[in-house]
Amino acid sequence: FDLYLKLRKLLTELEPDILHFHGYPVDFIGVISSLGLKVRRIAHIHNFHFIGGKKRIRKYRFVSRYINSFIYVSKAVMNSVDPLYNAFCSDNRVLYNFVVAERIEALLRKESVTRRELGIPENSVVFCFVGRLTDNKNILNLVKAVSYLRDRKNLYLLIVGSGKLEKKAKELVKSLQLTNVIFLGATSNPFKYLKISDVFVLPSEIEGLGIAHLEAMYLGLPSLISEKVPSKEVAYESSFITGTSPESIAKGMEILYKCEDIRKALAAKAKKVVANFTIDRYFERLYRIYTELMK
Repeated sequence: FDLYLKLRKLLTELEPDILHFHGYPVDFIGVISSLGLKVRRIAHIHNFHFIGGKKRIRKYRFVSRYINSFIYVSKAVMNSVDPLYNAFCSDNRVLYNFVVAERIEALLRKESVTRRELGIPENSVVFCFVGRLTDNKNILNLVKAVSYLRDRKNLYLLIVGSGKLEKKAKELVKSLQLTNVIFLGATSNPFKYLKISDVFVLPSEIEGLGIAHLEAMYLGLPSLISEKVPSKEVAYESSFITGTSPESIAKGMEILYKCEDIRKALAAKAKKVVANFTIDRYFERLYRIYTELMK
C-alpha cells in the first residue's frame, strides 16, 4: 500500500501525459496508482498469457477499462493475450522489438574470439544458440537433433547462455557422446560467438519476440527457427523454419549444413530485413503511437 501512495504522490507532482508500463505487476500498480489523474495509459505486453496464470488474467481484465492502448511485441502474442487480458480497451497494436547496432559494434570492438580458440576447425559449419537454457527454449531437443547428425563432419553447435536446464543439457551431451557441442555460459557479449558462426538457431516452444534473432540478423547470419518463434512474422525471408521435434530440427540443420547457397541467400535477406528494426525506427513508431493517443 505504501508503494501505491508513493507512486501516486510522484505522479501528481510530475503530471505526465502518458504512462507506458512494461509488464506485470508494474502495469497493475501503475494503473491503480494513477486512477483519477488526467493521463493516458499503455500496457506493453512482452509474453504469452499462460506465463502468469489465471490470477494475472483477472487483474488485467479489471484494469483494462483504464488502459488506453495495449501494445504487443508480436502478432502471435497479441492473438494469444488480447482476448484474455483486454476486456474493455479498443486500441491494440503490435510494436516489434529493435536492435541497438551501436551496442553490438562496441562490444565486438572490445572483445572477440576465434574458432581456433574454441578448438573448431576453420572449415566447419557452426550453429549458434543464444538464450536461457529453459524448457521454453527447447534446448534439450536441440541437443538431441545434433545427435542425429553425429556423422556430419565439422558440424558444431555453440550454446551461449545459462539456466535451469544447463546441467541436464550437459548431461545429455555427455550421455550422447557428443564432442561437437560447446557450452559457453552466460555473457553480456554473445556477439563475439555469433560473429564466428554460420547459422543462428532458435528452436523455441514459446517465445515473445526473440531479440537475439534480430541481433543475429544484424550480424548477417541466416537463421534456423521453429514455427513457434514469432519473429518469423518479420524474418521469414531470412529464416529456415522447422518444427520443434529433434527430427525436424535435425532436418533443417542438415539442409543448412549441406547448402552454402541457401545460407548465403538467407544471410543476404537478413541484413535487409533487420534494417527496418533499428532503435531509430522503433522510436519513430513509438512517437506516432504517443501522438495518436494524445489527440
